[in-house]
Amino acid sequence: MSNSLPGPDSLLALAFPSDPQVSPDGGKVAFVLARVEEEDPQKTDAEFARPRYKTHLWLSDGGPARQLTHSEGRDSSPRWSPDGETLAFVRTVNGRGGQLYLLPLGGGEARRVTGFKGAVQDVQFSPDGRFLAFFSGADDEDKRDERGEARVITRPRYRFNGRDWLPERPARLWRYDIGADTVTEWHTPDTEINSYTWQPDSDGVLFVSSADELAATQGQQEVWQLPLEGQPTQLTHWNSGIGALIPHPDGGASCWWAAPKARAARRTATCFCSRQTVRGGDWTRATITASATWWAGTAMSGRCPKSRCG
Repeated sequence: MSNSLPGPDSLLALAFPSDPQVSPDGGKVAFVLARVEEEDPQKTDAEFARPRYKTHLWLSDGGPARQLTHSEGRDSSPRWSPDGETLAFVRTVNGRGGQLYLLPLGGGEARRVTGFKGAVQDVQFSPDGRFLAFFSGADDEDKRDERGEARVITRPRYRFNGRDWLPERPARLWRYDIGADTVTEWHTPDTEINSYTWQPDSDGVLFVSSADELAATQGQQEVWQLPLEGQPTQLTHWNSGIGALIPHPDGGASCWWAAPKARAARRTATCFCSRQTVRGGDWTRATITASATWWAGTAMSGRCPKSRCG
């Protein structure tokens, strides 16, 4: 056994797996593997051979994992198509904002879908596999600091907890029609969308956002329904913080983690379930659980108990 102490070179032997995603049939797992590699292994000069984190996608079916991507960029966020034949992922090249790519698992190269200046985030396939939804600021750029221009503050929330400037406008929700190969700006929110999820019938998404800037400042959020065509409809008047949103597989109920209604300042989140008729805009509270930690995992997976969701 070697008694040598680990040094900087030891990092090159480490690998860091993350973001495992199970295939729809449950037989495979796609994941991200990060390694520390030299920028150019062919150049031994320290000025050129600088270590960098590089991330690629890997696939395992229970046996030895195999590498799926080999680009010089950084690949992340693998997401399975419902039929299990394609992986959507985000690739960052030369430090620019990560873009959406599609990788056919039956063979072939990854295909770039977007070419924005800004990054793509939170990619989700629709349940029927026809669409991909994602967030992006697209080509928005804020170069006022580079130009030495003063900032005029017009909103109560203008910094990330004092660390950095908020964007001039929130990231928009985009939709990619896979069959038509078209990217559409789906929704431009007035305030940041905190989370979203597809409806089980793929006719639209549910998302969590505040009604206006003042409500966002006070931590008051609502659930909204956005159809494939048309404007969003506000489904709740919760006036409180709402976390993870999970629709029932039958489309007739939803659960979310939230502070109690109209009590945004309360820190203890509880799981609430409600029956809903989305197309009719009717949202009625069915059950409130004071302590729902024992079935939180069930709700998060989309299997809401009948006794809890009516």
